[in-house]
Amino acid sequence: FSPDASRAYVEGLLPEGPRRLALARELAIDPDDGYAMIAALGADCVGGASFQPPVAPPPCRAGARPSWTTEEELEELVVGPPPRLLDPARPERMRAALPGLRHKLSLARPGGAGRWAWPDADLPSTHLVKPESREHPEMVVNEMFCTSVAAEAGLLVAPAWIEEIAGRPCLVSERFDRTTGRPEPGRLHQE
Repeated sequence: FSPDASRAYVEGLLPEGPRRLALARELAIDPDDGYAMIAALGADCVGGASFQPPVAPPPCRAGARPSWTTEEELEELVVGPPPRLLDPARPERMRAALPGLRHKLSLARPGGAGRWAWPDADLPSTHLVKPESREHPEMVVNEMFCTSVAAEAGLLVAPAWIEEIAGRPCLVSERFDRTTGRPEPGRLHQE
């Protein structure tokens, strides 16, 4: 692909606006360098794509336990964009590229567990979680309504519902780019 086409593809996977600036600041990279951002955040992207260093294959999860989130982490993440999106002490935290302006999370519920886990290179996220924000009250209800209307109109939409997480309403939707027919989810590439 041409440099322009590949750059457009990479940029379409990345966050925009204030989220992008905050992540670039935390990563100490130029916010206009999409390739540096995808290198740091591209382990679990929309469309089933995964960007990994060429020298190290992803770790094998055979027998590994998921990295479960704590209630404190979930509360910090859904109350609003946390002051720091990345945690050097927990490198798995928020290492997913999610496009758009809005604060959202990419989490895993492996094996249909009722608990949330951090995705990693070999355990892809299974759900997107969009918390209600102070800036846009009722956004969760509005987005759920629009999703329901689209489904009633016969359009293909990912299953979604409103779930309270850490006392805040969140729109939770299943990832369309995942397989679920085995013990652990897999990526279903869209390209």
